[in-house]
Amino acid sequence: MKGMFRLCTIVIATLPQHTDVGSLEKAIPDGLKLKLLGEALQDEAITADRFGFTRFSNASVESQLPNNDDLVLMTRLHCDCWSTLASTNTSVKESQRWRNIFREMLHHVDRFGLLIHFGSEADKLLLAGPEVRSVSDEQCLLGLKYDTLYEMTT
Repeated sequence: MKGMFRLCTIVIATLPQHTDVGSLEKAIPDGLKLKLLGEALQDEAITADRFGFTRFSNASVESQLPNNDDLVLMTRLHCDCWSTLASTNTSVKESQRWRNIFREMLHHVDRFGLLIHFGSEADKLLLAGPEVRSVSDEQCLLGLKYDTLYEMTT
């Protein structure tokens, strides 16, 4: 996957090793995926398959993860610059779409991390965190910082 991105915002999940990402992806209702992607694909055909998990490797990041988790891109789009997670002006209402996805994920995995990075998936990073955020808190996705690992909980 080297070189896949050109200085874009990337939304990354960290998932327990050996998580069946295909099953996890299928467990998230298409309606939630479409609401989230509607934000990005206003001028394109919106299909739920544009949301999906893709594992990738980055030794710099993986060496800093507390649980030897896998790194997973959260969408199949070229980049995630459209995402409200990448904005310093995210409102509670806008972040609700992501919180719904994360809440659904936590029904199927016992934990996951969230990382937002501006650059390339191949960049060497020095992560801050982890910071714990509860998806039950409507403000949990406000004020997220780049290159900080967030541990998402219920």
